[in-house]
Amino acid sequence: MIPELLLAIVSHRVVSAPTVQSLWRYVKESKIPTDLGLFIGDALIGRGRSQAASKFLSSEIPYMIFIDDDIIFTTQDIIKLYESMKSGYDVIGGIYPVRGASQLSSYAFGGHMPMDGKIYEIEYLATGFMGISRRCLQKIKDELKPPWLNPNDWSQCYPFFASGRCLNPQLFDELYTSLGKNTMSKKSLMNTLTRVGVHVRPGSDPIYISEDWDFCETARKVGVKVYADTSIQVGHMREQAFTPQDVQSLQLREHMDKQIYGAMRNQSELMMSVDTDLSEFLHNPVSRIQEFMNTAQSDLAKKWENKAGDTESFYRDNREYLFDLAAFNRTPGYFQDRIAQLVNIRGQKILDIGCGIGTLVFAMAEEGNRVVGWDINQTCINFCRFKKKKYKLGGGFVTKQPDYGQFDLITAIDVLEHIDTLEEFIYNLGKGMKQGAKFYHSDYFPKGEVWPMHFEENGKHLSKWLKKAGIIEWDGRWGIRG
Repeated sequence: MIPELLLAIVSHRVVSAPTVQSLWRYVKESKIPTDLGLFIGDALIGRGRSQAASKFLSSEIPYMIFIDDDIIFTTQDIIKLYESMKSGYDVIGGIYPVRGASQLSSYAFGGHMPMDGKIYEIEYLATGFMGISRRCLQKIKDELKPPWLNPNDWSQCYPFFASGRCLNPQLFDELYTSLGKNTMSKKSLMNTLTRVGVHVRPGSDPIYISEDWDFCETARKVGVKVYADTSIQVGHMREQAFTPQDVQSLQLREHMDKQIYGAMRNQSELMMSVDTDLSEFLHNPVSRIQEFMNTAQSDLAKKWENKAGDTESFYRDNREYLFDLAAFNRTPGYFQDRIAQLVNIRGQKILDIGCGIGTLVFAMAEEGNRVVGWDINQTCINFCRFKKKKYKLGGGFVTKQPDYGQFDLITAIDVLEHIDTLEEFIYNLGKGMKQGAKFYHSDYFPKGEVWPMHFEENGKHLSKWLKKAGIIEWDGRWGIRG
């Protein structure tokens, strides 16, 4: 059987243990026919990558993924890149920081890349976790006709990756003027500069680009766009020397970190196994569950457009919503964006409205709170109870509305935009809450084609309705029953 995917590790040193562990986990969990290529020992990384790409091109494998020797990733990260390449993305990768985490290793057009789990076309993608289709390399070979280098030794390859300088248009024009406008045309000058490794990079600063960024320039020359999937956020190892004083400082920081963020981190790590949990709960293969999760958002949108009953009926009997929540709650930014403000709350009685698959309930229960999760979707509630039993977690789950007056804190994460009768809902919430109880909500009302089930028109009235219900806001997410 011809493999569908080549995982290529190019390194002049040894592969780190965490990267080996990530590879081992992928081999154990994935069903994709995969080959592993190790290109070890060449200190010239651009030449090593070019060798790997050239050998890949000479094979019949349709897709490859470069993985640096110090990258930590999950099986799902690989599957996402593979599925994206199969759907037509010729160059796409995950994102990660440079060592020291001072900036991202990839560069978006204009320098800003939203961390919202979407796919964006970008200017430069780092090779540490980059997927490339065979058709892309074939197009570069056919159209640009790169030379076959080092034909008589071990390093023979096409120069797909080569570092070089970049000029902006202003410097290019200055160079063209200094050489004399009658000497050659601008096109001839640009071709000459390209052959010696200098590119013209419109609208930005002149920089010396690395071999992976150079490849992005090369790909664009043959009409191939470069993309980053911001839902794939992999780890980047860093070597560091520690002193005995650092050990004391680190131990104190870890203790404080565990006290404040321990529950959130534990639940975030558990979410990495949500596909396996769903597989056990629904008695379906993991591969099938992953397929459901990958298409859940679009499946849910289509189901909404064709719904027969009212909004409440849509969510009550909806199994697709289970997969959509699983995929969304597992995105790297979910805990930071949605529930980071709820850390270090203890000894409270909490109601989570629209608890979904129980992510917040489990985290807040682990913090030492008495938590009830309420959702009208019986399948979601059944999954919460399954997960609670499997991992011996805290929290209770109901499908009927509890008495709001019992609770010190009521939360609603990505819920209010799904309620068509929101004014009535908010009024009843405020009427039922006890004085001094707090209300935390995280909302996203815009709908568009992706979320047609969002009641966008309610967003502009929310503050007015909260005030009418006696809930005093002190920022965009927190309020207190006055």
